[in-house]
Amino acid sequence: MVDRCSVFIRNGTDRPAFTVGKGTESVALIPTGPVGGFARLEASFATRDSAPITITRTGTNGNLQLAGMIAWDSTKPGVEIANFGAYGVTSTYQADMASAWSPATALATYAPHLTVVNLGTNDIAQGQPMATWLANLRTIVQQARPSGSVILTWPAVAGVSPAGGSDSNRSQWRNALRAFAFDNGCLFIDEEAQLGGRAAAQAATAFADSLHETAWAYDVQAAAIVRAIL
Repeated sequence: MVDRCSVFIRNGTDRPAFTVGKGTESVALIPTGPVGGFARLEASFATRDSAPITITRTGTNGNLQLAGMIAWDSTKPGVEIANFGAYGVTSTYQADMASAWSPATALATYAPHLTVVNLGTNDIAQGQPMATWLANLRTIVQQARPSGSVILTWPAVAGVSPAGGSDSNRSQWRNALRAFAFDNGCLFIDEEAQLGGRAAAQAATAFADSLHETAWAYDVQAAAIVRAIL
């Protein structure tokens, strides 16, 4: 049962107009602004029901490029979650602001009330310098803070895989992240400590492999974030 819909598009005067329809209702939306932008456009419907939502192009300019869509019931409280994660990337990818579609630029456009940042494992594994990682985190936090709060999490790993970094190296990065969080007004959550450290986590079967947790371990980590939100 929904009566609201947010549509994320490539914005700009070179993009075509379109409608968002539901049942017999239709809301016209027109991209505007600089070419190559990114926007969140809203559609409200008088009727709250389970009728499917449709997108229909009506303009003639360029291609209609949809990045995503979220529909909800405006009479009920809820939490909207957007996953900005990308497989195998370092913080440099997430801090990119080269265009309106770049992750850090799009983050500011999305304007979240809370941003959870979980970066570090791939940076270590792919030889990213700590200074670069911290600079990228600063960019991400600066993009997220105007609209809400930021939680910085230190990710857990299992075993002794070199890809996860040595304990001594990871300790330096973890301490740097804790200090960064304090200096930048962010909440810090140590997921590695939550699972008792690398050896304890592996012994407790908290990991499906050397980097990715099993379901119950993810629940443990998520619970700390939920407590921070509530």
